[in-house]
Amino acid sequence: HPEYGHCPGVETTTGPLGQGISTAVGMALAERMMNARYGDELVDHHTFVIASDGDLQEGISQEAISLAGHLKLNRLVVLWDDNEISIDGATNLSDTVDHCARFEAAGWTTMKVDGHDPAAVDAALAKALGWTHGPFEIPDAVYEGWRAVSVCGAEARALWEQRLQQSAHLEAFIAQLSGEPPHAAIEGLKAHVQAMLADKPAMATRAASGAAIESFWESYPGLVGGSADLTGSNNTRAKAHKSVSRDAYDGDYVHYGVREHGMAAAMNGMALHGGIRPYSGTFLVFSDYCRPAVRLSALMNQPVIYVFTHDSIGLGEDGPTHQPVEHLSALRAIPNLAVYRPADAVEAAEAWIAALERTDGPTALILSRQKVPHLRQDDGSAVLSKRGAYVLREAERAKVTLIGTGTETCLAVEAAQMLADKGVPARVVSAPSLETFLAQDPAYIEQVVPKAIPAVAVEAAARWGWDALIGREGGFVGMTGFGASAPAEQLYEHFGITADRMVEEALKRV
Repeated sequence: HPEYGHCPGVETTTGPLGQGISTAVGMALAERMMNARYGDELVDHHTFVIASDGDLQEGISQEAISLAGHLKLNRLVVLWDDNEISIDGATNLSDTVDHCARFEAAGWTTMKVDGHDPAAVDAALAKALGWTHGPFEIPDAVYEGWRAVSVCGAEARALWEQRLQQSAHLEAFIAQLSGEPPHAAIEGLKAHVQAMLADKPAMATRAASGAAIESFWESYPGLVGGSADLTGSNNTRAKAHKSVSRDAYDGDYVHYGVREHGMAAAMNGMALHGGIRPYSGTFLVFSDYCRPAVRLSALMNQPVIYVFTHDSIGLGEDGPTHQPVEHLSALRAIPNLAVYRPADAVEAAEAWIAALERTDGPTALILSRQKVPHLRQDDGSAVLSKRGAYVLREAERAKVTLIGTGTETCLAVEAAQMLADKGVPARVVSAPSLETFLAQDPAYIEQVVPKAIPAVAVEAAARWGWDALIGREGGFVGMTGFGASAPAEQLYEHFGITADRMVEEALKRV
C-alpha cells in the first residue's frame, strides 16, 4: 500500500479497496475540465487504472463507474484484473455479477482479454516476443529500448514547455496549477466579513456560507463546487455557477448525484491532478459515507473542502436518522483534518478564509439549518476564527468560562447575561475549531481558557473530545444519546440544551 508523498511515482494512496478507481474518476474529470480551459496543447492525457476484483466489489466503485459513464470521461481506461480469487477463496463464493455488463450499463466501452491460462499466456509471450533469455536476464537491446523511451519523454516534455511559454494562457495556467488561493478571493471574503459586521444578519450558517461563496468564487478560477444531490440544502452553488456536463467540461459545479462516497474520492482525484480546488456538500450525518475518502484527504495532505450542513438535532422533523450526534467527535478525531463549526455569518466567512488558505490538508465546514443571531462585536481586522477559539465576551473578575460552538454559542452568551444578573461574572468563548485551538501556543490557550476558573461548554453533540479543553471536571451541555423527531426548539428544550442548563452547570462549579 504505497503512500502518496512518500514514494516517487505514487500518484495516490489507494490502500482501501475501491478508492483507486474512484479517485481516478476525479483525476479524469480534472483533466477534461483543464483541457476545456486550456486546450489540447497544454492538457491532453489519459488516466489509467489497474483494478482488482475487490475494487469492483466495494460499493464505492459503482458510484465512481456510473459518474464517469454519465460524464463520458473517455480519457479514463480501467484494466480489470479478473483473476477470480480473493482472500476467502474463489470470488464466486460471494460474487457472480457480470462486471463487464455493469460497465456497459453505465455507458462504458468494454473489451475482454483472456488472461486466465498461465501456460497459454506464457507460450504466447515466448512465441510472440521470441524470448530466449533466462529469468531476470535483461538483454542490452531491451535496456537500449527503455533508454530510448526516456529520451523520447524528455523531448516531449521540452516541446510541452515550449508550447506553455508561447501560450496566451501562461500566467493563468501556472497560477491555477500553483494551488494557492488568489489574493482577490481572500480580499473578497474579508470585504464580505466587513459587510456582515455592518449588516448584523440573523441567518443559518449554511446560508451564510452560501453568501460567502458568492463573495469570492469568481476570483478563484480553479475552484469547483458540487453537492451530493443536496445543492439547495447545502447552499454550495453560486447563482452564476455553470454545471459540468458531458457536453460542457468548462463548467465549475459538479452534480455528483446521491454518491457521497464517490464524490469525496473524486474530489481527492481532482486535487491530486492539480489545477482544480474542489469543494462539495452533503448533510453532516452522511459524513460517515464520505469518511474513508476524507481520511485519505488528510493522509495525503490534499486541500479538499467538505461542506457538511444540517449539523445537529436542530434539523428537527427529519428525525434521529438525519440528526448527527457523534459525527463532530468522529471528524475531529481524524488527524490533519481541520473542522470548523461557525457561530454566525462572520465566522462562516472566516472559516472559508481558513479553508482556502490551507493548502496542506482538508477542511470540513460544519453548518446549520436553523438561523443564528449575529454575535461578533469586533472590527473584523483580525480573522479570529483562524486560531480556533477566541474570547467573544470578556468579563472583569470572571468566575467561569462559557464555551460554545456553532448554533449553541448564542446560548453561552445568553447564559453569561443570566449569570451576570446573579452576580456571577462569566466570560464567553467561541470555539469554531477545537483541534485548531488546541494546537495554538500554551500562552494563548491559557489566555482564552484559563485553568484557574471552571469551564462549561455547550454543543448539541456528544462530549467526546471536549475534556481536552474543559477537563474531566468541566461542565458540558450536549447530547448523550440519539435525537428525536420534533421541531428544533422543542428538541433543544427536551434534551436540556438551554441557557438555563448552562447556568445550572456553571453555578455547580463556581
